[in-house]
Amino acid sequence: MKSGWSMESTVSIVDDILQSHNMVLDHNPGIIQKRELLRIMETKTCHEREIIWDELIRRCEVGKLRTALHLDYIFQTVGERHVWDHRKIAVIAHINYTDLISRCFRYIARIPAYIDIYITTKGDKNIGLIQKKIAELPEHHITIVVPEDRGREISGLLVACKDILMKYEYLCFVHDKKSNKGEGYQTVGQSFCDILWENSLKNQIYIENVIKTFEEEPRLGLLAPPAPYMSKLFMVGFLGWCDSYNQTEKLSERLQLQCRLNRSEPPFVLGTTFWCRTKALRPLFEAGLTYEDFEPEPMPTDNTISHAIERILPYAAQSEGYYSGIMMTAEYASLYACNYRYMLDTIVDKVVLDNCFAGQSALYSSIMDRGVRMKPFIDKFSRIYIYGAGMYGRQCLDAIKEYDLQKICAFLVSDGRKTACEIEGVPVMELGQICPQEDEGIIVALNYLDMLDVFSELRKRNFQNIERYL
Repeated sequence: MKSGWSMESTVSIVDDILQSHNMVLDHNPGIIQKRELLRIMETKTCHEREIIWDELIRRCEVGKLRTALHLDYIFQTVGERHVWDHRKIAVIAHINYTDLISRCFRYIARIPAYIDIYITTKGDKNIGLIQKKIAELPEHHITIVVPEDRGREISGLLVACKDILMKYEYLCFVHDKKSNKGEGYQTVGQSFCDILWENSLKNQIYIENVIKTFEEEPRLGLLAPPAPYMSKLFMVGFLGWCDSYNQTEKLSERLQLQCRLNRSEPPFVLGTTFWCRTKALRPLFEAGLTYEDFEPEPMPTDNTISHAIERILPYAAQSEGYYSGIMMTAEYASLYACNYRYMLDTIVDKVVLDNCFAGQSALYSSIMDRGVRMKPFIDKFSRIYIYGAGMYGRQCLDAIKEYDLQKICAFLVSDGRKTACEIEGVPVMELGQICPQEDEGIIVALNYLDMLDVFSELRKRNFQNIERYL
């Protein structure tokens, strides 16, 4: 081709974009990757651009692509309007709590009148109050849909509304929320609810700017509000799978998704509120789910199909050839930037500086190097156990070999889980075979979810000298 394009050059472009972000941060904030991609795209034909996007989306885990191309979108809430009345657009809002109806309708009233609105709810009291609210908005097209009492907001979307989903080009889904105990406003659950509604339906201009971005970026498939890094939900944002990875993997197989699901890469979309290009979620929207697919009440707090659906959204979009990102108002973006900086400062002060980098300048990649980080821990003890005999355990072994192979005592596994006598010449032992010793340390080399369980078990057995590999 005249442009000199080839599949080899595409792979090279993708490799450059998807290089380790640790290494990127050693040289710049990360902006070069996206600028370089856009510059390259300008020189390519439409066909070549599609090939590059296909390769990028196919090869990259959804969270890593978000990081590499900084797919966090900040939408203005003031300024010029962009009317999209020639597009088929809908908002589906699930309202469960009677005392939140008025609060939800403050946002519903701000939706442009040319966008169709569906409200899923149940109970005569809710329906009556919502009908009164609808009467106050005669210019809007609002329909009430009554789902069965099973599956909560997700069955309202995927079962009760399944016949209308693919009739639209763009769709927003949002729902009310409280804490699990159903407590009132100002609870953690209600704060989460505010994050969802503020960053999806802030006002008319915000909504139209979201649609404008979908129009300008044909490979953008999904936008969701940020995770709730606060209170008891703080760690959920970092350990996004919680106990639902297996359920999500099972759902992915059911939907026949072609995506890069990875237990070690937690999802960044949580909360089941989103704007989407409906084609991007076609596998989910056309899955034929029924109410019987969902757990009856009282629904467990984790590890159900509902929790899998909450996490599968960007992976469904990836399977269809689309990327996903986070959407925020400018106000929330400012708030999150301040909170992230505070958390980063605290982590660096309490974890990094206290361990091995106090008073030194260092590259980000050096600080995050696991071998370097573990060295002070290894130096403290005469013997080291590696808890975990899988991929991470072997990686940990390789890292320790660089410092002091003689200190490695054995791989540890949970009682009853031993399947080999040794790995790479290092014996394998069950936890019950050892007792806490002051001169011995344990490095836990497991995925994040299993690591939490093992840390808890070690503490119960009075082991104190513990470090993590990941």
